[in-house]
Amino acid sequence: MNAIPIHIQYSAFYAVDNGQPLSPSRALVRLSPILDDFDDEPEMLPGLDQILPANVPFLVLKRREGTETLQIARDRVSLIFGSLGWIPAVSDDDSLLENVTELLDKPIIRLALVRKLFLELDEGASFLTSRFANADSISGPFRNSMAFEVHNHKQFTPSEWGEEVNSWVRLRAVRSATSNIDGTSKHGVMIEQDINTLVENTEERFSPSDVSRFAAVIVEEMSEVLRVYFPNDEIELGTSESGPTGDGDQ
Repeated sequence: MNAIPIHIQYSAFYAVDNGQPLSPSRALVRLSPILDDFDDEPEMLPGLDQILPANVPFLVLKRREGTETLQIARDRVSLIFGSLGWIPAVSDDDSLLENVTELLDKPIIRLALVRKLFLELDEGASFLTSRFANADSISGPFRNSMAFEVHNHKQFTPSEWGEEVNSWVRLRAVRSATSNIDGTSKHGVMIEQDINTLVENTEERFSPSDVSRFAAVIVEEMSEVLRVYFPNDEIELGTSESGPTGDGDQ
């Protein structure tokens, strides 16, 4: 079974009150060496950057084809790929975010990687209940389920990273996820993964090279996590030019 990537987001978090605050104009100046990588008009909120919530982007850079977006907020920078139907080469993506964090020159206190995949299935709820519920539950409270969700959080230390991380996994049966090409409705399971460094360890500082190392390690770790959840199913990362977009109906 092919799981289609529809959203990937790499983020580096800053200490908001550390040093000179970023502004849209200051960020643009610092990012001038890589602005040619983003050929759409910048979206800015000048004058509002210091009164907006720290997580709200005040500068957004995009590529015209619409798949790649760089968002700058007071407490984070995020490189986002949406509605993909393909997995970008990690070596390309993490090097770009590494360059961005180096140019912005702000202390990095946390790292995160979020990935959403779509698994097209006729009966997503039945697929999940058969994997995660016992026979009594399937024939009892979960009988004829139209929607089903598994949401799990744990902490562990990836061997290639060497530090403890949060790992969130959310599996949702969706009745309709809209194709980004022909508008048709698809049924299946939305797989959402979020692995991030611990809030409790924000006294630690990460370098720009740590950003790329984290991305490379955690992308592989996410695939290992999926194999734990679905040990008997051959779920592979696939490609599709008509992959679904959005969260759909639960």
